[in-house]
Amino acid sequence: RLDPSPHARARAMAPSTPVWAAYLVVLAPVLAWLAGHYRTTSPPKAKAKPVVPVELLPNLTDHYSVTEAQLESFRRNGWVSVPGLLSPEEASAWRPHVDGALKRLWTPAQGKDTAFRRVDNVWRSNATFARLSLSPRIAGVAGELLGCKGSVRLYKDTIFFKNPGQVASPWHQDHISTPFDGRDRIANCWVALSSVTSGMGPLTFAEGSHQEILPFEGREELGRALAKFGGRGGVERLRPGDATCHEGWTLHSAEPNQGDPPRKAMAFLYACEGARVASREELEGRSRDDFSVWKSWYETGALRHGQPVQTPLCPRALPPSEEWRLAATLPKLLHWDIEE
Repeated sequence: RLDPSPHARARAMAPSTPVWAAYLVVLAPVLAWLAGHYRTTSPPKAKAKPVVPVELLPNLTDHYSVTEAQLESFRRNGWVSVPGLLSPEEASAWRPHVDGALKRLWTPAQGKDTAFRRVDNVWRSNATFARLSLSPRIAGVAGELLGCKGSVRLYKDTIFFKNPGQVASPWHQDHISTPFDGRDRIANCWVALSSVTSGMGPLTFAEGSHQEILPFEGREELGRALAKFGGRGGVERLRPGDATCHEGWTLHSAEPNQGDPPRKAMAFLYACEGARVASREELEGRSRDDFSVWKSWYETGALRHGQPVQTPLCPRALPPSEEWRLAATLPKLLHWDIEE
């Protein structure tokens, strides 16, 4: 048998080329073309909008004109739509600051509220928010709806973020969580900071349910009230800056957020100058949902049953005042002695 040729012997002695390397040689030009193609044809990523510096945030000092139709709707139904309370640009400017406040102030211990992430009284821990929560524009709308004859006071502000999949907010009334006398009206203005559609859980109102000025507690009472006040109202689509305002005794709820983005909003609850603290008996029967807000009223000697509320912890928003700055200086005088 003849010996192999020198070329054949060399091929036999050379190490074999891995299969993957051969494929790589073939595919390399194709991969290079694809990389170049998508580099030139893919749309550029949207640049994040710069955060508006604190000193340039809109002050909302101008007047929002409430119409007669809106006043009538609030009196009759217990709620009203207030489109454009903030412009989309104003809402966009404030939104990153609200995002930041929620990240700083919300803790997992507050996660008992599975319907949303919530932080109360942001203005007390972040002076920047006093400009928003005590703004003459928002407070002025609440004052007109309530028919305030004099000043308007801020009871609290609240960040409400409902993430995708978070559960429904059950039917409830805001007044029953506050220390105000049940006969003195309060108004809550709920402002969308992002676009809100019907599937994201906008507020729904039981129209007329504010007229009885009664707390509807327990499944039986609540069922009776919802049957009696069967009309349902609400706004299914809100732009950033659109708002709804409702009376403190108005029953309202919200469905789960079934959308992709979080439902971002802030609420501002106001009372007229002269609104009184509830009697001790009435207060003992109140919900403790807002306990962290008004416990400090008692501890600083401001929770005087049957007397008008006059404390920097519930500061004057209209006409504009610097009273809110005194809230951090109030000493604790008393110890809470009502069962929590």
